[in-house]
Amino acid sequence: MNVREEVQNQFNELCITPSDDVLDKCCEICILNNVDPEEFVETWMAYSLTHLNGAEPTVEAIMKMEKKEFSERKVKIESPKHEEEELNIYTTPKSNNVIRTDNSLSTTPKSVKNKTINRSIGFSQSPRTAFSPASYSPDVGKPCTNYESRTNSGQSVLTYGEKRDVTSQQPSSWQPSLKVWTPADGGGGGGDQLITCLDHRLMMENVSVKGDIWSDRIDTIGKLICDQCKLDEPALYNQSSSDKFATYGRIVSAEGRLQTKSVQLESSEPFSRGRKLELVMHELMAGAQKTQPSQPNVCTGLFPGQVVAVQGVCPIAGKMMVQSVCSPAPPPLPPVPTLTAGPLKLVIAAGPFTQADNLLYQPLEDFVKYLKTNQPHVAIIIGPIADAAHSMIVDCSIAETFAELHDKILKGIVAELSGCKTQLVYVVSARDAAQTPIYPTIPITDKIQGLTMVSDPSILDVGGLMVGISSTDVLMHLSKEELAISGHGDRLGRLASHLITQHNFYPLYPPNEDVTIDSILWESQSGLPISPHILVLPSDLRYFIKNVGSSIVVNPERLAKGQAGGSFAAIEIYPSENSEWSPSTHIHGQILKI
Repeated sequence: MNVREEVQNQFNELCITPSDDVLDKCCEICILNNVDPEEFVETWMAYSLTHLNGAEPTVEAIMKMEKKEFSERKVKIESPKHEEEELNIYTTPKSNNVIRTDNSLSTTPKSVKNKTINRSIGFSQSPRTAFSPASYSPDVGKPCTNYESRTNSGQSVLTYGEKRDVTSQQPSSWQPSLKVWTPADGGGGGGDQLITCLDHRLMMENVSVKGDIWSDRIDTIGKLICDQCKLDEPALYNQSSSDKFATYGRIVSAEGRLQTKSVQLESSEPFSRGRKLELVMHELMAGAQKTQPSQPNVCTGLFPGQVVAVQGVCPIAGKMMVQSVCSPAPPPLPPVPTLTAGPLKLVIAAGPFTQADNLLYQPLEDFVKYLKTNQPHVAIIIGPIADAAHSMIVDCSIAETFAELHDKILKGIVAELSGCKTQLVYVVSARDAAQTPIYPTIPITDKIQGLTMVSDPSILDVGGLMVGISSTDVLMHLSKEELAISGHGDRLGRLASHLITQHNFYPLYPPNEDVTIDSILWESQSGLPISPHILVLPSDLRYFIKNVGSSIVVNPERLAKGQAGGSFAAIEIYPSENSEWSPSTHIHGQILKI
């Protein structure tokens, strides 16, 4: 609708029918004075009632109204003044970029001999690394004095296993096979479809689908426990009996954080009929504090979402006096890795990769230098790259998109190591600003040549060595929710054992507030059907390397911690001797300070 029609409609709504000459004049005034038709008609009505006793509009009256009401609103058409307002971008010296707010970039460049333009603030005082982003703030490029003044770089702070003097008989260019392992492969690789394709819309599952997923999991794990522990046929939740009986379900909390008085059991429909079974834990807890658990199926800690089998008596329907709690045995170990010519060397580092007060990525740069010097067979880099919780990411201090920063850093790592034999693996993270914050996390960026990009979580097959990896801090999340049954044992090892015994990378439910779970993806991709030879679980908890069940669990901690440097892990896997091989005896590991 043009201006003339809008003016006519506004007059018609007031039951006024102006002549064509009046409409032409009204249209001219609206355009010249940049007045909206509705505002113009309202102004005319006020003028007419005040000065003309409500007379009909005429060309002469309209012109007088224009002179009185719009004389100061004439649009002055002048050439725009190009003020040299500049927004400096702080970047590496080779990219002295300046964003201009005028449109002079589309014209022929003019001489600026007499004008000083500050294009390089911070370069002399803040030497930037190859990975630091272009930014709008000089603070992004300020080096951290705590990191630069550290004295423990390269120091070994933890050692696991015995280091062997094994002479490698492999050619210097030898590389192990590297692929993603999935249960559908039957022990093989080829997980490209798992990594790159989504067959459904994220977070679009309905309640009934989520319920079916959990019912299937409860029944599968529950029946497995009953078979392993040789328990009687599971009983219904609503019975009362003084005789000992068994049943299974998942642990839930009646209110808030799981405590001794709030433990309940929830099962699938055939057993629970929608009811929950209250678990009275006092007798079990008192006995567990006095004895050291020795059987592999004895549960030493409870957390929401954990599937267990319980035995006890129910003097009152719906309330069980628990005498024992059983969890599943760890899944089987995969075949022995086929290492014959010498040790396999892995290096593992987890993000964040820069300090909390800048985006220089100095720890990452030093880590890449370590890789160039030592050239392990495989380097596993675990996200986040662009940490969504970093204050300068939150404030949008960078002058490029999160995806551009993410890809630039990964491509920079590949370029720096282009002449090395090291194979690079990158595990994506939901904490990365460039990724979709949904667990399990699928890579959404384009593939990068020379880099294997895998989901969180994933199982890698490295020359037959199975390495399970998750970038999500499940250990910290479990530590906040777990109710320890036994006061004995190693807490960190117990937390890690929950993943193995529950056959899942993230068995906690409801999840931590920082984790958004897609139930369909969780069912298909978070399972742990084997006990990996090495299980990598980076966490904010203290670094460790432990033998848990039949697996070696590694927490390399973070490469950057606050304003200081962090740590990473270096692992050596030795070949079998006389057909005998075990993760506990043939793996040597160190936690090194960056």
